[in-house]
Amino acid sequence: MIKPSSPTLVKTCYVGRNVELAKALAEHFSLEAQYVSADEDTLPDGHASLPQAEEVLFVTYDTDNFSYDAILRNFERKPARCFVGIFHAKRNILITGGDVYAIEK
Repeated sequence: MIKPSSPTLVKTCYVGRNVELAKALAEHFSLEAQYVSADEDTLPDGHASLPQAEEVLFVTYDTDNFSYDAILRNFERKPARCFVGIFHAKRNILITGGDVYAIEK
């Protein structure tokens, strides 16, 4: 298991289809999270169309459901007061600007 470097509360909004995996990881590390089940087809504007994106530190995109190009395009469309987070479901890992959260299988 990779442990984050700081015990601070991370407030994130997960956007993707692997909600149960993301929830398990967030609960394991006591992360405060909101979840939006979506992909590029159902939420083409990404976090730009989510009011909760204004309330979180990180908007975490699932790379199974959003390409890196789409993630960057969404942040370009709406520069929010939040940072990008990446969730990689196959490796069960969340990467933020400050920490890496993972549960080894």
